[in-house]
Amino acid sequence: MPAKAKPPKTTPSPTPPPDPAPWQPSRYARLAVLGVIGVAAAVTIAFVVGKGGKSSPGTTQVKVAPIGPTLVSASGLKTLARDLGQVIYWAGPVAGDKYEVTRSTTNDVYVRYLPAGVKAGTQERKHLLIVTYPLAGALDSLVASTNRELLTVAGGKGGLAAVVRGAPTNVRVAFPNVDFEIEVFDPSPRKARHVATSAALKPVR
Repeated sequence: MPAKAKPPKTTPSPTPPPDPAPWQPSRYARLAVLGVIGVAAAVTIAFVVGKGGKSSPGTTQVKVAPIGPTLVSASGLKTLARDLGQVIYWAGPVAGDKYEVTRSTTNDVYVRYLPAGVKAGTQERKHLLIVTYPLAGALDSLVASTNRELLTVAGGKGGLAAVVRGAPTNVRVAFPNVDFEIEVFDPSPRKARHVATSAALKPVR
């Protein structure tokens, strides 16, 4: 009697990520967002900043609960930064915009400026994005890793910026005695450079 044929192996389809949780005014509801992962959007954003050959430096491998992508107002972003004790850089508020926040498990924080009507998680690569990476000795690392002209960041705090080689839409920034590197992305190289060297680039307060 011939052996019974085995059914072919199939690879199960990946379970789609859950939708981002809505933003809530309660502190505990805000912190509950930490358990929600927007995988597709996080990958898309990482691709945007990674195209320039400079994705998360990853020197400080601290594992944290991921966030988002979640849309918040300017005041919501300030509240999130305060509640989490999280250093988050941005370029200040823009009238009419919301701010899409995504945090990776390695504590990289992405803030994307989205106009009214644009949903969190959009894969459009046409919006200003500012990323904060934990990186000990960030300024020394920036100086040592680039042989291009360093730009001075306005504001008198000693910050320096460098356009990523081969990706003029991406600009890296670091400040003295600050263990974070900031990366600014904008589809307009001119705007990316302007934002990166502006005094408006600072931690959310």
